[in-house]
Amino acid sequence: MADATRDGAAPTAVLSRRNVDSNRYVDLSAACDRLAGTFDGSLRRYSTSRGAYCASGQSSSSYWTTQTGNRSQNLYGGLDYALDAATTLFAELTLGFNQTRNNTRGPSWTSDAAGNGYFFNRNTGVNEVWTKRFAPEEIGGAASFNRKWSDRAANLAAGVRGAAAGWDYEAAYSASVYTSRNTVRRLLAGIDSYYLGPRLGTDADGVAIYAPDPARFIRPFTAAEFDQLTGTSESDDKAWTQTAGLSGSRELAQLPAGPLQLAGVLEWGSQGFHNRPDDQLGRGVFYNVRPAQDVSGTRSRYAVGAEFGIPLLAQLDATLAARYDHYRFAGRDDGKPTYTAGLEYRPSKALLLRSNYATSFRAPDMNYIYAAQTRGYYASSTDYYRCKQSGQPLSDCEFADVSPGFNYVQNGSKELRPENGKSFGYGLVFSPSNRFDISLDYWNIQIDDLVTNLSADTLLRDEADCRTGVKDIGSSLCVDTLRRVRRNPDDAVLNPGTVREIVVNPINASHERTSGIDLGGKLRWAYEGSAASCCGSTTPRC
Repeated sequence: MADATRDGAAPTAVLSRRNVDSNRYVDLSAACDRLAGTFDGSLRRYSTSRGAYCASGQSSSSYWTTQTGNRSQNLYGGLDYALDAATTLFAELTLGFNQTRNNTRGPSWTSDAAGNGYFFNRNTGVNEVWTKRFAPEEIGGAASFNRKWSDRAANLAAGVRGAAAGWDYEAAYSASVYTSRNTVRRLLAGIDSYYLGPRLGTDADGVAIYAPDPARFIRPFTAAEFDQLTGTSESDDKAWTQTAGLSGSRELAQLPAGPLQLAGVLEWGSQGFHNRPDDQLGRGVFYNVRPAQDVSGTRSRYAVGAEFGIPLLAQLDATLAARYDHYRFAGRDDGKPTYTAGLEYRPSKALLLRSNYATSFRAPDMNYIYAAQTRGYYASSTDYYRCKQSGQPLSDCEFADVSPGFNYVQNGSKELRPENGKSFGYGLVFSPSNRFDISLDYWNIQIDDLVTNLSADTLLRDEADCRTGVKDIGSSLCVDTLRRVRRNPDDAVLNPGTVREIVVNPINASHERTSGIDLGGKLRWAYEGSAASCCGSTTPRC
């Protein structure tokens, strides 16, 4: 965004009082003077065609964390113990501790935000909306509003590897657990009564009635006063996973071109998570916070697979592999076999030609399946419909790339189908000497039922086309799109016609296909008893 003032980006309202009925601002010149030293001295009286308010070009950037604070400690231990010449026990343990803090947005307040977003002012006899963004100077510094995460992780793996009855084998068990505590400083619910006084009831339209003292609204805070109107929430998340597996390989037979090799694997695993929000979030302790859900979920799986290495000729090798994966989650069972086939042909010592074909199967990630309803806002959004409605070109539309963007509501979906894929590729490796080689490979991947979140920008574009007749408004696409893009009524008292929220969730995209070429090379050389190498690669996509 281009700078619009000498003190930052385009000015954003910091302190404003607006008559909702006339859609004009009440001039707060005296307040702007009193707050002139805030936001690093950038706050100014800002005039518009609808009146004036106090604004700053640094109201957002003052709180942006330029570098996330991070402190971590990690511990590792490993043990190998040979029972005999053919059998070894092993174990590994990793512990991690991490503390993170950052900030992307400072505290702000809007009158009756949990209700209509405006109130009836008994003193003036009109509907009004009051808004305030708190400056770092008022709260004890921007860092005092940082979000904090305290994470712990532990990973354990143990097993035995060795050789028996012609097999090289490994049997292992691994488990990991991760916990995270998120600490957030929040405005208390009493902030409404601090600024507006006691609620005096509601009018015939259900709008809250107050008789506020404007002098309190325009007075700067001190850090001590801000402390009295804030509290902290602490939410705990936990995730775990465990896997037991047995793998082995052996030579099955001696063929004319070489040994026939077999590798096999058996796996079983389970995983789960539990997100436990602070119970204060559901008790009305904090300002403008909706109750959060306690969410948990589990999933189990097993798999069996085999791979054969087959020497067809002295210069031609084949690989055949098959695997079956089965998942159980959300009351469902999903399973499917997949396979892989590959060929490698070496017409000369310096040249290798190779090709492969494979299928794939992947169950949806747990966060897509079990996720509770979450709310947030996009960094920026474009209202394509209002741009079209006002006849403004997108490149110069006042409703384009508005920051912060629209609010969203996101849900998980237990109806997601597994992803299914196919891929193939072919290429070559040229190694004229042991000091130089170059590889060239073409690959092509196709995924059906790809799991992805709905794009809010795509929804807004489709909504504009549906509302303006470019697309049939009665089509299933338009019906679903208009259900997801929720606008205020055109006759709403506050923000008529604007996007109130966008409902998104993960879906199975119909199809995705991508292809590309990998080009790589390595060069090695030796000098005066030392060795060095360099390498490079590039991947142009089709």
